[in-house]
Amino acid sequence: MDRETIQRHLDQAERLVAEGVLRIERQKRLIAELERDGHAAADAKRLLETLLDSQAIHEAHLRMVRAELRRLSVAEQARNSGTSEPRHR
Repeated sequence: MDRETIQRHLDQAERLVAEGVLRIERQKRLIAELERDGHAAADAKRLLETLLDSQAIHEAHLRMVRAELRRLSVAEQARNSGTSEPRHR
């Protein structure tokens, strides 16, 4: 992938992680409010678990995209310095 494509993926992944943090916090507040007011919160808790699972996926993707960007930077530096690109085993 080229740098521009990776950067777009990075921007999207960072946005999804940030939005996920907000959704999770909002869901936790809702659960606390429901429980405080004596309402059932089982469905809200199940949704929170789904949000947490999704967040873990988004965070893993973000780590992967950041690693790809680092690999690309190393390769670009190697090309620019006239050395050969590091080999992966």
